[in-house]
Amino acid sequence: MRAMTAVRRLRRRLAATCVLVFALGLVGLAGSAPAGAAEPGFSYGHRNAQGIAFGSGGRLYAVEHGPKSDDELNLIRPGGNYGWPHVLGARDDRAYTYASWSASRIVPCSALTYSDYVIPLWVPQARETQWSHPDFTPPIRTFFTVPSGFRFLDSKCAQGTDFVCWPTIAPSSVDIYTATHNGVPGWANSLLITTLKHGTVYRLKLDDAQQPTGELIPYWTTVNRYRDIAIHPNRRTFYVATDQRGLVRDRAGRPARTSENPGAIFEFRYRPGRRHAGRGAGRYIRPGPPGDPQTAARVVGSDNVSP
Repeated sequence: MRAMTAVRRLRRRLAATCVLVFALGLVGLAGSAPAGAAEPGFSYGHRNAQGIAFGSGGRLYAVEHGPKSDDELNLIRPGGNYGWPHVLGARDDRAYTYASWSASRIVPCSALTYSDYVIPLWVPQARETQWSHPDFTPPIRTFFTVPSGFRFLDSKCAQGTDFVCWPTIAPSSVDIYTATHNGVPGWANSLLITTLKHGTVYRLKLDDAQQPTGELIPYWTTVNRYRDIAIHPNRRTFYVATDQRGLVRDRAGRPARTSENPGAIFEFRYRPGRRHAGRGAGRYIRPGPPGDPQTAARVVGSDNVSP
């Protein structure tokens, strides 16, 4: 019982942190733990980071879910405070106000009904620019930031599934594509980001300073929750794992409770110069805008679906 209590206390203290994993050599990579840190907390102020990838020079990239807007791409630094829950995305006061429901006045928090859209007057609120911290580290890119006053309610999504219609994409993993020789043309030095809501792999180019440049480019969209991506050593084959269950956006932009390929592994292969699928070759999916390379796709493993 004492051990379980200690675990629960540690979990509370480490909420919203990137935990320092000594077995992976993270301390050696970063140089040292945050000054004065007595716990394995590497960085702080995270909301829901689900994917990390190491880049050149020991850079650690992480993708993170926003609540209704502002999914984030962060460059993780030791001791960095990434702002949540006081800041969402950039500290710009756009479409987000921090509400401290637990500090509700007049009406106690236990008597309140939480809403994603309406904050009661007796719940303390603060704009992002009212908060500051010496270790605040903004994201190096936010995705699908919207202006204040944006209407998040969408008639396509009923209550309980409304989050599927919000501008966020729910990034679930990230990998770095570095191939410059015999790889996919134009893809060198790019981040590949899988998403749960859109069933899409997005590519984001990095510049020579390893900072994101340009816009997200979508690839390989299906009605599935893409959980993770892996790159084959040949650098021309990509594997994408799907969740077994969960809500996803269908082709009409509505919530779907059933995926097309639950619990599956997709194989996407770059085929230079090929534009049509031959017999038994699987499906060809144009991965991006006109001029981008063609890719053959097939399901190579699944719990309950056929290719």
